[in-house]
Amino acid sequence: MDKDPATISKWCTNKAQPSLETIKKIAEILQVKMSDLVSNEQP
Repeated sequence: MDKDPATISKWCTNKAQPSLETIKKIAEILQVKMSDLVSNEQP
C-alpha cells in the first residue's frame, strides 16, 4: 500500500486512523467487508 511503517503503527495503536479510502483498499486486499475492519466494540 506504500504506507510508512510508522503510519501503520499509529493505526494499530489507535493513535491515528486511516482514511475511509485506505480502509476500503485494506478491505479489498484482505477480501473482507469494510465493516469487519471498523468497529467500536472492544475485544
